[in-house]
Order: sequence, then structure tokens, then C-alpha cells
Amino acid sequence: MQFHRYMTTDAFAHKIDSLHAFHGRKVGSSLLEYLEKQGLLCPRMRIRYPDPVARRFWLMAHEHWGPRQLRHPTEPDGPRWDAAVELDEAFYRWRNSLAYGPSVNPLDDLAPRFSEFIQRPSVATFEAWLDMRVDVSNDVETNMFDGINVETYYSTWQVLLAAEVAGAGVHIRINLGDEAILRRAVEALGAGRLPDGSGPSYDFTPFHAARGFADHQVSLDAIVWFAEERSRLLSEIIKGQGRTLSAQRGAKRAV
Repeated sequence: MQFHRYMTTDAFAHKIDSLHAFHGRKVGSSLLEYLEKQGLLCPRMRIRYPDPVARRFWLMAHEHWGPRQLRHPTEPDGPRWDAAVELDEAFYRWRNSLAYGPSVNPLDDLAPRFSEFIQRPSVATFEAWLDMRVDVSNDVETNMFDGINVETYYSTWQVLLAAEVAGAGVHIRINLGDEAILRRAVEALGAGRLPDGSGPSYDFTPFHAARGFADHQVSLDAIVWFAEERSRLLSEIIKGQGRTLSAQRGAKRAV
């Protein structure tokens, strides 16, 4: 298992999906949003830029579209804009260390100037993911929203938590191959009832493990941090050795 303390939503969903923990259900943003809403699995951290800042980022990212006049305010030059650009660039360099060299992740030691852009979902009021998008309606696209303002991150150890959560709950077994039983089951579930004769069983033991993850998340974060940084350091050493060998071969050829 590769360790990442800041996994994107897509990467995290892909990792869980590969475990087939949710019994054939496709793991994507809708399931992760539901788990966050229920308090079963909250992201570790979320970067969310204020709407004016996000709109300016959006304009920069879509310059190739041609001039756009946004209907809502964009962030002017100033300390908040400078801090947002600094955070965005620092995180980009950290993600692309092979190109830019090793650097400190700004989220590991968060500077006060970045605090406005950081949310911790586990202690925040839930908000629907679509509602977080920024309104970038303009004189060309008259009704447009974009998720450029939000970046949600999970840690590798939460993959194990997701696997525990997936197995908890109420389980029923009925003969869905019988058309009449299937029809009655759909009607019952649609009405919020268990189907007749379903013989439900209950499995709440995974929640004991979930509580353990919550109690020890600081230690788990530290383990993931150590494993990821160790891997990054080894990659840098190997890359450096490769450059040295290439230089030595080049010197020999020159001689």
C-alpha cells in the first residue's frame, strides 16, 4: 500500500473501489458525500477559497476561452490574494516534487495567513458538495458554477476506516429472483419499511473499530506522514544517484 496523507477525492474513491468493500456499489463522490453527511467518514481537510478569490483563479485558468465579464466580484490585489496564490503554488510544488525538488507541505505547518482557506470537515457543519461550488456566471455563460474553489483531501488510513464502515448496518436476504417478491420489496423499501420475510440481521461491531480510528487518528496521521516522506526521500536519493551515474558516464565518454 502506498501512503498519502492528502489523497484527492478521486484517488481515495478509486482506492476504496478496488477493495470492493461496498458490495458492488460504485464508490464515487456521491457515496463519499453521503458518508460525510452521516458523520461516518469525514475528509481530513478541505481547501476552500472564498468566492471572489476562486473567481479570479477561474479567470486565470480559462484565459484561453477569451475575455469574460463575471457577474459577481473577483478578488482584488492585496494580502488575501497574495496568500491564496502562495498556498496554491506551494501545494502544487509539493505535489510535483520530482520536477521542483522536495519542499514542505504547507498544510503540515499551516501559516496563519492560510487559515481562512482551510476547513476541517469533522468539526464543521455539513454542506452539500454542489452547494460549495462558486458562481462564475458571466456575459457569455449566463448560468455557470465551478468546483475550482474546493479541494478535498483524505488520508490513506481512512481507506481502512471506509472498509469497516462498509460492513456495518442492517442486512436482509430475500429471493429477488422472484418477480412478485422483488416488486413487494421495492414497494416496502420505498415506503421506509423492511420487506416481509426478509429476516434482517444486524452488524454494528465495525463501529467499535471506527471509534478506535477516531481515538488514534493523530498517531495514524503520524504513521502516514512518516511512510510517505520516507518514500519521497528514497525517490529523491535514487533520482540523485541516477544523475550522478549519468554524469560519470558522460565524463568517461569525454575522456
